[in-house]
Amino acid sequence: SHYDGLIQRSSDSGPEHTIVYVNESMSQDPIPGYELTTTAGLSIRANQQVNALDSVRCWVQDGKRIQRIRKSSGNTGGLDDDLKFTDNPGQSDNFADLVWYLLTSNKFGVGDLVKESMVDAQQMRRTARYLQRYGLLFNGAIDQKVNVRDYIAELAPFFLCHFTIRNGLFSLIPVFPTDAQGEILDQAPLAATFDDYNIIEGSLKANYLDGDERQLFHAEVKYRVNPKNTLPEERTVLIKFKNSKNYDAKPIEVFDMTSFCTTREHAVLAGRYFMALRKNITHALTFKTNPEEMRGIGP
Repeated sequence: SHYDGLIQRSSDSGPEHTIVYVNESMSQDPIPGYELTTTAGLSIRANQQVNALDSVRCWVQDGKRIQRIRKSSGNTGGLDDDLKFTDNPGQSDNFADLVWYLLTSNKFGVGDLVKESMVDAQQMRRTARYLQRYGLLFNGAIDQKVNVRDYIAELAPFFLCHFTIRNGLFSLIPVFPTDAQGEILDQAPLAATFDDYNIIEGSLKANYLDGDERQLFHAEVKYRVNPKNTLPEERTVLIKFKNSKNYDAKPIEVFDMTSFCTTREHAVLAGRYFMALRKNITHALTFKTNPEEMRGIGP
């Protein structure tokens, strides 16, 4: 609509109608369809045991059917030579599949603005393998409107990834160097060397982090477990440094991953990553160089 954000509707803050009583149930032929909606039915027999129904929760085994980039074939990591998706729809808990869907879907994403050719499908497919290998999976729901770029960028570090634009293409990249199968490499390959020869004179600067930004911390990570047909349970894991001074005096920082994380292993990996960032990053270097020196270099 040309008037989004300008017109308020009575249904913006809640449903317009409420069903308060049903006294007849009839079969329908054909069965009506409810496209693009999630529906659930609750049958309660006439008795006096249920006096009120304030909140209903349901256990959903499968998520939305989407095009799965990690299950696809082809040299372009999910697309054929004409940049068309191979036929592989299904449910997925892989974060790379979710990112691809949010970026390219015309119905529930920003596909009207971001075309498939604007996303690095090859890198997305490699990242999907990496996420699957290390159990960094997404099990949650997006239940309200979000800014897609901000949403992905905010969640990516919890999956040990960077959401970036490289060579003009959107991409999800592991924070660690990996091989084509998603295995983390022991050493990062050398991409380039910068010295007096290719750094523009006077442009090199070192910016050191403040003391409070370098303060080590213990990580308290929250996640949830979902036994079948039961209410979700919140769990917490506390991750501490070993063999360090003032072991018990360090502050505790809380990371809430309950909206998408359902395994302790995922929570521990994310917590250790955030602790390692604080421990190992002390300063940042910035400099200017010629465009030719940046060929083949990216995050």
